[in-house]
Amino acid sequence: MGLSNLVEITSFTLVSLFVAELGATVVAGHRIVANISALAYMLPLSLAIATMATVGQAVGGRDWPRARAAIRAGLLLAAGLSTLAGSFLWLAAEPLIAAYTNDPSVRAIALGLIAYVAIYQFFDALQTVAGHALRAYRVTFVPMLVQTICFWGVGLLGGAWLCYRWQPPLGVAGFWLAAVAGIVLAAAMLLPLLRKAILVVESRP
Repeated sequence: MGLSNLVEITSFTLVSLFVAELGATVVAGHRIVANISALAYMLPLSLAIATMATVGQAVGGRDWPRARAAIRAGLLLAAGLSTLAGSFLWLAAEPLIAAYTNDPSVRAIALGLIAYVAIYQFFDALQTVAGHALRAYRVTFVPMLVQTICFWGVGLLGGAWLCYRWQPPLGVAGFWLAAVAGIVLAAAMLLPLLRKAILVVESRP
């Protein structure tokens, strides 16, 4: 669980180091959007933690219907609310960024990136809740591998390739595009894994 948290957190915080050579303006714009992303992430994260606690109690009591209901509620709430949050970020991008800086160059960079944050909210909610629900079933190693591949492999390495080696180079936007791809892939892998974990645990005598 600790390694999963490390992978997920560093996949975003390390981007600032990777794009440092692009200049202070790019880093500043990136950091504004990264901060907005971190604030938005608190919503699905809090729901994921609540889901993990509720599912853990149900699994401990072998109350399978309650466990399934808690997972369903967590996924629906997180996905729905994060979709609303993504829509808000998209519609309120300019005033949000204006609250951070009055530098037009930094604003332009941030405005060009915030769409990525708005897009991945739905998928981030799903993978976050699924990953925490798996912890309630004591499945932690494989999700950690999935997140390592998706966030470090696709997100960081793929982002570095898009940023510097893609023709034409995408710059800092390459990291955010890769982050979207990594999060979508994580959701696509963790949700079937959660379903399998549920079936396996419920089949045990």
